[in-house]
Amino acid sequence: VLEGHVGAIHAITLIADDMQLVSTGKDCTIRIWDLRTHRQHKAWIAHKDSVNSLAVSPDQQYILSGSDDGVVRLWQRRQGSLLREFVGHTGAITVSVFSQQGQLIASGSRDQTCYIWQVENGRVQLRLSGHEGAITALVFHPNQPLLITAATDRTFRFWQISDGAELHRVETAEIITQLVISQDGSFLVTAANTGMFHL
Repeated sequence: VLEGHVGAIHAITLIADDMQLVSTGKDCTIRIWDLRTHRQHKAWIAHKDSVNSLAVSPDQQYILSGSDDGVVRLWQRRQGSLLREFVGHTGAITVSVFSQQGQLIASGSRDQTCYIWQVENGRVQLRLSGHEGAITALVFHPNQPLLITAATDRTFRFWQISDGAELHRVETAEIITQLVISQDGSFLVTAANTGMFHL
């Protein structure tokens, strides 16, 4: 049992190379746990409000967090130091992810928009609007310049990263809560609030 958070835990992710677990939640903290000793390795206050999303960069050196305060933050994992803030959303952050190369991040919000940001300088590359509900899931395509998004409007959509064009839209009977894509991009799995998976 790993104990330390106060209140609900909203997101966890593994750092497999170092046998560590990263967690965050309602208490506004990010905590890193050593899975060999079952002890907390590091903890810090990450946001002013509840933290909803976590992602680890492909090289496992950086942590991305998104919060009810509407801000996405990039952290240096080993020191827990803040490297960059990404500010633009007008609602709570619901999801944030790295691209497969780690050069871009995407964030989704209850404000019904998605942003694509450049990691190196924090600049907005694209603002994607069109969903009619809070964003619930995001994933970059591994070998094509595409971002796939899902929202409470019961659609998931394919966007072209070069110009923000919406290329394809799929309407669903349920709300998609998770998107996972295979490493070669040939399979997309959706998970829904009804307990169903679709391939």
